[in-house]
Amino acid sequence: MPIVQQGQINPIGSNVPNWWVQIMQPSAAPIVGAQSNVSALVGTASWGPVNQIAYGGGIADYKAQFGPIMPRKYDMGAHVTIQGMQGASMFMFVRVTDGTDTSATGTITAASAADATAIALAINSGQSSIRGASALINASANNAVVTLSSKYTGSYGNNTAISVATGTRLNTTKVTVSMPGRNVETFDNLGAASATVASITLAGGTDGYTGVTSTSLVGVDGTNRTGMYALRKSGAAVVSLCDADDSTQWASQAAFGLGENCYVIGTGPAGDTIANAVSTKNTAGIDNWCFRLQFGDWTYFNDTDNGLIRLVSPQAAIAGLRAAYAPHLSLLNRPMQGIVGTQRNGLPGTSVTRPYSDADLLQLANAGIDVISNPSVGGNFFSSRIGHNTSSNPLTRGDNYTSLTNFIAKSIGGWSGQWVGKLQTIDQRRQAKAGLDGFFASLQNQGMIGAVNGGPAFWTKLDAGNNPLSQVSLGIEQADVKVQYWSVIETFLVNVEGSQATVIPSGAPVPAAQ
Repeated sequence: MPIVQQGQINPIGSNVPNWWVQIMQPSAAPIVGAQSNVSALVGTASWGPVNQIAYGGGIADYKAQFGPIMPRKYDMGAHVTIQGMQGASMFMFVRVTDGTDTSATGTITAASAADATAIALAINSGQSSIRGASALINASANNAVVTLSSKYTGSYGNNTAISVATGTRLNTTKVTVSMPGRNVETFDNLGAASATVASITLAGGTDGYTGVTSTSLVGVDGTNRTGMYALRKSGAAVVSLCDADDSTQWASQAAFGLGENCYVIGTGPAGDTIANAVSTKNTAGIDNWCFRLQFGDWTYFNDTDNGLIRLVSPQAAIAGLRAAYAPHLSLLNRPMQGIVGTQRNGLPGTSVTRPYSDADLLQLANAGIDVISNPSVGGNFFSSRIGHNTSSNPLTRGDNYTSLTNFIAKSIGGWSGQWVGKLQTIDQRRQAKAGLDGFFASLQNQGMIGAVNGGPAFWTKLDAGNNPLSQVSLGIEQADVKVQYWSVIETFLVNVEGSQATVIPSGAPVPAAQ
């Protein structure tokens, strides 16, 4: 007379009188929207894990894991800063190097070989019930010498200070590890004798930066993934390879965007010309709704950490806006923050300003290349002037199409797995269809989809009509969905007729007498 879980009892085959309690599972889980605000960056840094995903909410988290903003090409810190100015607040970071990066190192001398082993063990494994392993350094012991190395490669590890002092308990040693921007770590009451009081700073850490190229940022796919490919199956919504301006690498980025259902933001080289950009893009053969290409008119921002105004590729502002805005919204004409100029517009107070003409913009738009400009169509601010990805299809080239389509696909994909392994029954079909209907009704209620001229914004079908027995017998169940997105206004037309002979239509409002 047990209590069982749903499906664990066959009452038809129970020939012995008995009672059973079968705990039923809740009805099918609803579709939960996928995250559309995660921005993933691939670039260089002066510390931190290499070719591994790290997570953060902004520049403070970045600095704690990867060190300061570095005034150089491919630096992730500058991009994180600018993206944060646009409102982005959920990040994935992947650091790359050229393979020559080294860890900062140093040594301390313990009172004995046993004490050296105790110190190294505490640093590497933590102290039971007291603290965990060090997040800043690794240690190894050889006789009485303890060799310390920064947890990660990079020049920022050269700021790691280690002090050795007498422990709190008699005849023990205390080791303190500190690094700017990180919590101080203390390992107390180590060994069986006091070590010589000393202070050292690790040295010899290098970034492995000088040989980094756009190819390094794209990386290698396979078992040991590097660069961009470290983001496989990560769920990132927006991906940017910081300042990767090599056109020979665009195709790999575009293919990654399609394969991973994410929006990859690419860029042309700084100081590019429109003619060269169009020719290069055509040669590259990029026509992809998951890849957006920014014209090589790079943006200036005020790098307060390094005390200078410097150039950063337009990827940063675009990726930050895309991650900050809801997926159904276009970036067209959205004001950008923190941009103080572009190569084309120059800096405030200079005479370099060369606004884009309509002919300039037409060439870029026809080629599937976007650009940041000021003035924008809506006023004197920096914004995305075209709002397109690189697709030549007018129904899929809007950047809202990319984001909303990927959001819908990922959301349904995360929900669909619960049906695999279940029996295809009428009740199951009803539950699955109800899940789809509920999800799209929520999107419509939130104003993310809609039919501006009236009528339903979505349609779903999951019944015998699209599931014939020949298909069902193969274990296949099919649901069909159609969704109407809002149209983005790219041209606002006002027809004005005025003359002394113009006839005003009947029913027009009559202004009140003055």
